[in-house]
Amino acid sequence: MLKKGLVSLLTVILLFSSASVFAQGKIKIYIDGTALKVSVAPIVEKGTTLVPMRSIFEALGVPLNWDKKTQTVSAKQGDKEIKLTIGKTTAYVNGKKVTLAVPAKVVKGNTMVPLRFVTEALGSKVEWRSSINSVLISTGSYVYAKDFAVDEQDELYAVNASGQYAGYKRLMGYPGDDKYLIYFQGDRDYFHTKTVDKRNINMNEKVTWKYGGKTYKSTKQQLYGFFLDTSQLKNYLGASNYTFTTEWYQNTFGDVYDEWLYGFAMDNDAPRLVQQYFAQFDAPTAPISDGFGESYRDQVNNGTDYDYYESIYVEEEYVSEPEMESMMMALRRLPDSIVIYDKLDDTTIYVIENVPSSLKVGTVYESDGVRYKLDTDDTILLHREDLKRIDVFRGAK
Repeated sequence: MLKKGLVSLLTVILLFSSASVFAQGKIKIYIDGTALKVSVAPIVEKGTTLVPMRSIFEALGVPLNWDKKTQTVSAKQGDKEIKLTIGKTTAYVNGKKVTLAVPAKVVKGNTMVPLRFVTEALGSKVEWRSSINSVLISTGSYVYAKDFAVDEQDELYAVNASGQYAGYKRLMGYPGDDKYLIYFQGDRDYFHTKTVDKRNINMNEKVTWKYGGKTYKSTKQQLYGFFLDTSQLKNYLGASNYTFTTEWYQNTFGDVYDEWLYGFAMDNDAPRLVQQYFAQFDAPTAPISDGFGESYRDQVNNGTDYDYYESIYVEEEYVSEPEMESMMMALRRLPDSIVIYDKLDDTTIYVIENVPSSLKVGTVYESDGVRYKLDTDDTILLHREDLKRIDVFRGAK
């Protein structure tokens, strides 16, 4: 973080510099002309652009493999295979060592990886275009036009809500913002969200489905309850020993399950999208950079050694749901339990049972050896040391 006196000085320098640098702008990333949607904004450290791991790999269509013991991520595309370890500057491309200027790391609950290394090692081309403050990634034979323009509509924005939600802001700019509305109140540190499903789903509609050779009819309201709480479905069918997988739900209920899953995902994703909206207005916490090379701070200083302080992320006592996701894990909240499961293969890792049906924000509860509490954005926080003790935690120890 820059000293207060230096902020004004650098502001003047940046305003009158002829270099085309966006001091406050967010770096944009495009893959074959399409804006990359990321969970959090890219950051720059020591001239290296870091991006959320899952966002970039999914956009490139490359499956991930995670080794929790070694904290290593590996991926393969065609004849290219890469491996990199959280916190290590040594990576591997087809078994050969490569030294990274900045290692992959967990930053405020998000696993961030070096953008240029990942994309180029997997066979893509990378270009930094300072005129639009963007990283342009090309796969295959795709070529960007010289006058390629940034689509400003990919930014999240907010408008004042009215009627029932007067006093709230309505988030806009995310896919489906006309079908699933997200409202929020507060600031980036303390906010809460409300979601409204505008798809006009008839919850009393009867759906016919089959199990064990028998035919059943249920309303969508009943099915939604089954999807949310598998134990209800097991009791209904008397199938206590059967495991209902995502594939089974999709094969059995088809569009009805996908319809519910979309709404469930949007409900859970709303806090992350609001956090992403607030993140757009943050000043960079790392030296301003051209995206890959020499930091702009070094350029404008012209050799003068101004004092500055780097941001240091302090590990929180409780682990957030976004941090769980960065470790390839997620939480499934049921009426009387919290399930920690592996996102890669959708298997259960640990179950916290006897969870009260109604949690009070900030109150610490404990079940099955794990302390947990409800955060202000309606997400669950799990105690870091408890997760380490039961050997569930996958982050840096």
